[in-house]
Amino acid sequence: MNKEKLEEVFGQLTGYVAENDIRTAFDRIVQLVDRVGDGEYAVRYEQLNETYQLILRYFAQGVRDPERPMLIMHLKKDILKLADDLKERIFYHSAEIPTIHLEKLHQNHVSLAAEKLEELFKQMLVFEKYSEERTTLLHSFFMRFWLVSHYNELELALFAKMIADKSMSWQEKSLLVSSLTLGLLRSFDSGKFHLLINIVDDKQEQVWQRALVGLVFALHRYDRRLHIYGDLYNRLKMWDNPIIESAVEKIALQIIRTQETDKIAKKLQEEILPEMVKLSPKIAERLDLDNILSEELNEDSNPDWESIFRDKQDILDKMSELSTMQMEGSDVFMSTFSALKNFSFFQKIPNWFLPFFKENISVQEASEAIGDEVKAIRFLETLEKIPIICNSDKYSFCLNLKNIPEQQTKWMTNIFMAELEQVNELYESEKKVNINEKDRFIFTQYIQDLYRFFKLSPNRNFFTDLFTQSLKLHDKEFFKLISKGKESIKRIAQFYFEKQDFSKAIEVFSLMLENGESSYEIYQKIGFSYQKLHDYATALDYYLKAELFDENQVWNMKKIAYCYLKLKKPKRALKYYLQLEANEPDNLSLQLQIGRTYLDLKKFDEALKRFFRVEYLDANNFKVWRPIAWCSFMLGKFQSAEKYLQKVIDKDANKHDYLNMGHVQLCSSNLIKAIENYKLSIEQHDNDYEAFVDEIAQDYKVLHKHGIDKYKIKLIQDHLYFETES
Repeated sequence: MNKEKLEEVFGQLTGYVAENDIRTAFDRIVQLVDRVGDGEYAVRYEQLNETYQLILRYFAQGVRDPERPMLIMHLKKDILKLADDLKERIFYHSAEIPTIHLEKLHQNHVSLAAEKLEELFKQMLVFEKYSEERTTLLHSFFMRFWLVSHYNELELALFAKMIADKSMSWQEKSLLVSSLTLGLLRSFDSGKFHLLINIVDDKQEQVWQRALVGLVFALHRYDRRLHIYGDLYNRLKMWDNPIIESAVEKIALQIIRTQETDKIAKKLQEEILPEMVKLSPKIAERLDLDNILSEELNEDSNPDWESIFRDKQDILDKMSELSTMQMEGSDVFMSTFSALKNFSFFQKIPNWFLPFFKENISVQEASEAIGDEVKAIRFLETLEKIPIICNSDKYSFCLNLKNIPEQQTKWMTNIFMAELEQVNELYESEKKVNINEKDRFIFTQYIQDLYRFFKLSPNRNFFTDLFTQSLKLHDKEFFKLISKGKESIKRIAQFYFEKQDFSKAIEVFSLMLENGESSYEIYQKIGFSYQKLHDYATALDYYLKAELFDENQVWNMKKIAYCYLKLKKPKRALKYYLQLEANEPDNLSLQLQIGRTYLDLKKFDEALKRFFRVEYLDANNFKVWRPIAWCSFMLGKFQSAEKYLQKVIDKDANKHDYLNMGHVQLCSSNLIKAIENYKLSIEQHDNDYEAFVDEIAQDYKVLHKHGIDKYKIKLIQDHLYFETES
C-alpha cells in the first residue's frame, strides 16, 4: 500500500465515521488490524466493537438513554484515534512506503520525559540568540513538537509558554509554529488545533500569520471530523472576526495561485527563456557585457530593457504578465531556485521553514563572498525585507554566492540589489495604500516555503504532499464557519473565472446559487464558463435564466444567439440577432453573425447582403470575401464568386479556397482551370487524395444543382488520382 493509497483508505474511513456508518468503519479497521498484526491494536478494536454493540443492544431494547448521543460521539473519537495510530504504524513500517525513522535524528530529546522539557528550555535561553548552541536546542524542540502524536498537558503548557516568552525571537517562534503544524498534519490532536487558534488570537507579528496558514491546511485535512469535536467546532463557529475572515480568504487565494506554479514554470521554460537566449548576443552588445567587470562599471546604472526589447513586444508582454503575477503572489521563482536546494543547510529539516534573517550563521558566512562589509549589510537588509521572494529562496541565493567567482558575485549583487530596492519601493507604497498587504505577503512567502519543502526536500518522498491534494477550500465546512459572509466565496469564484479555470469557476458560482445568492452576473458567468468548455446546451440554459433579469441584456442576447447557432438552431439564433440589429445596425460582428445565420438557413441572397455590408463598412476585412464568394456561387453568380475567390487566393489561400475555385470554374465550363485548382487543393491537403475526395463528396448536391453530374466528377477524380500518384 503506497502513500497515496494509504491516504485514500483512511480518507474513506474518516468519511464512514463522519456519516455515522460505524459498522463499515469497523469492517475497514479490522482489515487494517489484521494487516498490522499487533495484539495491542486488536484489543483496542475489540473493546470499541463491544462498546458499539452494547449501545445497539440497549437501543434495540427500547431503553431510553439521554447519554447515548454523547457516548456515540466519544466512540467516534476513539475509532478515529485508533485509525490514526494504525495509519502511522503502517506508514512507518510498510515495505512499499519509503520512510526514515525521524525519531532517530533527535532520539534523546524526542524520547525525553515531558517533565524534563522545561529544564531544556531554560538551558536554551541561556545561550545568545542566533548562536549555534541555541539553534541546536531549538531544532530539538522542533523535532519533539513535530513527532509527538498527542501533546500531554505539560507539553501543551510548555509550547504556549515558549510562544509567549519575550526572550524568544519571532523567527524562533515561527519555527515552532511550523513544527506544530507539521505535527498536526501528521496526526490529529484537538490540543494542537487550540494552540494554533490561540497563537492566531494573540496576534504576534510574523507568528500569527504562519499559525493561520497552518490552521487552514490542517482544517482542510480534517474537515470531516470537525462536527465530532464539539469544542473545536464551536470555537470556530464563534470566531466572529472580520480580520480573520479576510486573512483566510487571502490564504485560500494564495493556495489557488500556488497550484499554478507548474504552469508558470512551463511559461518561463518554453516561451520566455528561449526568446531571451535568441536575444543574448544583442543584449551582450548593448550592455557591453564583455567589459562589465571593469573598474569603470557604474554600479548604480540600470540597463534600458525597454529599448533592448523594442522589437520583441511579445516578450515584454509576457515579462510584464509575470511581473504582475509576481506582485500578486504567483510563484515565479520556483523553477529558478529549485536547483539550489542541495546545500547542506537544507539537509536539516527545520531550515526549510526558517524565516530569513541577516544574523543567521549560514547567511553571515555566505555574505563574506560579497567582500565589502557595508555593501553586504545593505544587501542582506534589503533581501530580508523583500516580500516577493520566499525565505527558502533567499537562503538559496545567499548560499550560492560562495560558489560564484568573486567578480561575478559583485556584478550579480549590484544588479540584484537595484532590482530589490525597486520592488521594495513598490511594496512600501502598496502597504501605505493597503495596510493588510503585509499580511498577504507573509502568507504568500510561508505557503511557498511549504511548497518547496513538499516538492524539493530530499526527504519529500517520506511525507504526504499537501499540494497534491484537491485543495478546494470553498466547499469545506470550516471555510463556511470562518467565512460567514458571501464575499470570500464570490472572490474565489471570480479568481477562478479570471484565471480561465472555468470548471472550478462553475463549481464555486454554483455553490453561490445553492447558498441562495442569485444574480444575472452569476448566471451569465456560469453560462460563459460552459460556453468556453464547449457545452453550449448548458451555457444556453444559464443565459436564458440570466435573461429573466432586466440587466445587461444586449450582451446576454448575443450569447444566447451564439449558442443557438452552435446548437444548429439558426431560426432561434436569427430571432435574437435581428432584435440586436435594431439597436446596432452598423455592428460588424453582428452583421457577420446574421450573415452566418442566413447561410445556415440556406437563404443565400439575404446572407450575401449582410456580407456585402460588412465589406462596405470594413474594406480591409479580406476574410469576408470567402462567404461572399460562396453565397455568390450558391446563387449561380459565378463571375462574382470567381472575382472574390481570386482576391482571397492572392491574399491568403488555403485548400478550401482552391476547392471552391475548382467548383466555380467547373460550373463555368472551364474544365482545365477547374482541374488546376483541384490539384492545388490536393497539394494543400498534404497530397492526401482521399481527404480531397471526402471534401468534394460533401458538395455533390451543390454541383448537381448547377448542372454537374456525378459521372463527370468521377472522371475528374480519377484523372487527379493518376496525376497525384505519378
